[in-house]
Amino acid sequence: LPVIFVTPTPTTEEYAPVTVTYRGHAYAAEGKLRGASSLSYPKQSYTIKFAAGDYFDEPARAGGFHGKQRIVLTSTFDDNSYVRQRLAYEVWNRMDADHVAVQAYSVVVYLDGQYHGLYALTDHGDDDLFAAHGLPRAGNVYKAINHDANFTLRTYEGDPKATLHDGYTKKDGQPAEGQPGAFDDLDALVDFVARSSDASFAAELPTRVHVPDFRDWYVFVTYLLGSDSGGKNCYLFHDPAGGPWRYAPWDFNHSFGQAWETSRTAADDWDDFADKNQ
Repeated sequence: LPVIFVTPTPTTEEYAPVTVTYRGHAYAAEGKLRGASSLSYPKQSYTIKFAAGDYFDEPARAGGFHGKQRIVLTSTFDDNSYVRQRLAYEVWNRMDADHVAVQAYSVVVYLDGQYHGLYALTDHGDDDLFAAHGLPRAGNVYKAINHDANFTLRTYEGDPKATLHDGYTKKDGQPAEGQPGAFDDLDALVDFVARSSDASFAAELPTRVHVPDFRDWYVFVTYLLGSDSGGKNCYLFHDPAGGPWRYAPWDFNHSFGQAWETSRTAADDWDDFADKNQ
């Protein structure tokens, strides 16, 4: 397996300078901690951002990992199979050639010269990922980060939402998060799904979203019992200048028979995700 060296070890959720050495090439980059539950692990996950003009390149893995501005190093601390993240992305990528594919492969990681074992090296969910699939770089990218990120007017706990985009953060696009109108298109999508009649929903949905993406999302997470990913853990992309919404997956530490806290799930533990996603 290829080996990646990161020095110094990122210690906060803010980017800080690091040197990344891979296949003999030293990159001047930035790194930060990544995750939620994994922040408490002794083997943590990281996002690495590379400098313009010297993006990360690995032509021999995952079908060609070319010119990546950001990569993710995902911990396998909670996965004694070491392959669930990679396997999930591989299933998604093979389901349909039109999917926004997420590339992933395995690497050995050293932090500050110390061996930290096997990680999954994957794409980062951002405008670069969607642009690599022919979508406009100026589009809006939203990340669902908790179970309030459903398509109704209420939170996961059943309370009225403060905003229709509760549970989402905006990763790319204009206006940026925190600016007026930053979530207008996402709010409009949630409002349409929540309030439209069955007839209007059936007639208008294909004009608003790329239906195969959203249909396949639920086929996908049902197949691998990705219980977190059935209710959240998605990236949504939309070009405000026109074009349908697209989907890409992330985070599978609750999948393939293992729950997020590492307990085993029963073979008949079927979940239709209605409780989480509503």
